[in-house]
Amino acid sequence: MLWHKAAGPIRNLRNRIELLNEKTFIVFALLVYILLAGANIFTHEMWRDEMHVWLTAKGSAGLVGLFQNMKCQGHPPLWYIMLYALSRLTRNPEWMQVLHYAIAVTSAGVFLKFAPFSCLQRLFFLLGYFPIYEYAAISRNYGIGILLMFCFCAACGNISRNFWILSIILILMGLSNPYAFIIAICLFLTLAFKSAGGADIRAAWSRHKPAVLVCITAVLLGLAISGVIMFPKSDCQYAEGWQTSYSGLRIGKTVSTVWHGLVPIPEFKHRYWNSNILEKDDMPLLSLLPFPESWGSTVIALREPQNILSVVLLLFLLLSLMKNRAAFIFFSLAVAGMLAFQYVVYAGFLRHFGHFFIVVIISIWLERIWNSGSVGRGILTRLSEALTRPRQALIIALLVVHFGVGIFASVMEWRYPFSEGKQVARFIKESGLNGLPIAGYIDYVASTAGGYLDRQIYYPNSDSFGTFVLFDGSRRQTLGTDEVLTKARQLAENKKSDVILMLNYDIGEENGTIPLAQFTDNLQHDESFYLYLLKYQGQ
Repeated sequence: MLWHKAAGPIRNLRNRIELLNEKTFIVFALLVYILLAGANIFTHEMWRDEMHVWLTAKGSAGLVGLFQNMKCQGHPPLWYIMLYALSRLTRNPEWMQVLHYAIAVTSAGVFLKFAPFSCLQRLFFLLGYFPIYEYAAISRNYGIGILLMFCFCAACGNISRNFWILSIILILMGLSNPYAFIIAICLFLTLAFKSAGGADIRAAWSRHKPAVLVCITAVLLGLAISGVIMFPKSDCQYAEGWQTSYSGLRIGKTVSTVWHGLVPIPEFKHRYWNSNILEKDDMPLLSLLPFPESWGSTVIALREPQNILSVVLLLFLLLSLMKNRAAFIFFSLAVAGMLAFQYVVYAGFLRHFGHFFIVVIISIWLERIWNSGSVGRGILTRLSEALTRPRQALIIALLVVHFGVGIFASVMEWRYPFSEGKQVARFIKESGLNGLPIAGYIDYVASTAGGYLDRQIYYPNSDSFGTFVLFDGSRRQTLGTDEVLTKARQLAENKKSDVILMLNYDIGEENGTIPLAQFTDNLQHDESFYLYLLKYQGQ
């Protein structure tokens, strides 16, 4: 009797201690993330992809002009609109990093608070490569997509009550970036399946049928609008030449992206970014199995170790999720959608491939909060349940790998400039050269320095002055060095002034140029800068 009287208070005390420990952990982990992510983002020198969006937003006259200038980007407008609003308050591009930092920290807070993982798993995830570096230090529209995905998972535990919130999140996800757009469609379809299979959800929604119909219509309309905006116009150079025919080598390259996203171990060298340890420069396609080349491009591509491992990982994860139909459906749709996009539209880079890892995390999150029947019966269900422990071990191993790569990327960020654009701008200002006309080639690289200088640059590609680059038919993609020099000399004649020539490759001291400085310590391989002075020959 005495024990029963004491059991209640003891249980309550234990719950309070666990709750206190959980709150303490969240505060501690968030502080660690704030410090490390802040050290990364505020030592990060922005490169062209970051600066381009800022310059486009800042240089657009009104929202109509913004949408016109976005026509060749292949991205939805949410990040552009946010930066458009920010650029009306400041001309300093580094405030974009402050905004992105706030998004990354908020995303970390949502994950720590709501993700159904252990404390150590949540901490290692947040300090992993993608959350601490790729989607935090580099200010792109992928970070806001990740935040919205986590918000969706946090709210989808109670579908019948949160359908308004879920609808708004899905619309904003679709407007974030192409991968968030694909994942939003997959979450919407999974949500529809989950709702159709739940009697309690159907009953709750039947009481709010008009509101539910409005939400469904709004989501479909929002996704359709986003798709139209992303679709490049006919005169655009971006993502041209979609792959609509069969290519075995393209299939191999597409399949390998799963490995890149799940196991992003780089080559441990100076310019490691976007590399993978299984695809070294001196051996771009390692071959483990001795198939002869006469077997065709498909076998050649799929025998590569990164492709074999990609298929093995996908099959393992699919089988392990079969005990929960909703999680299985989402994972299958999301992976298929992203692979199809990479094959047909744009192969992408590591920042894109990281969404495979995010999809794995979301799938397990949904599995743990959504009760759902299994995909199959009998042996398939038992097999899926038997893979739970091995999958747990795999996730822990991946989290450790991502943590190690995240620390490596952070140290490299602190040690080397990501892009030399900021250093070039500082050199030009401190040398008193900012009053001279600047000719920059290639244009999208030169725009990085132009953004830090907050001034227009002459771009030989389009034979005009500008800030952001419009990748339409009027722009010439490549020029020879002789033509670049000729156009720079014409600029000197027109302006009756010496001209700074800004290149991302070395031309030495030929052709009458005077070398000023070179900046080549960067992580992003083609954002080195070579500065030359072209003297005005007139009187």
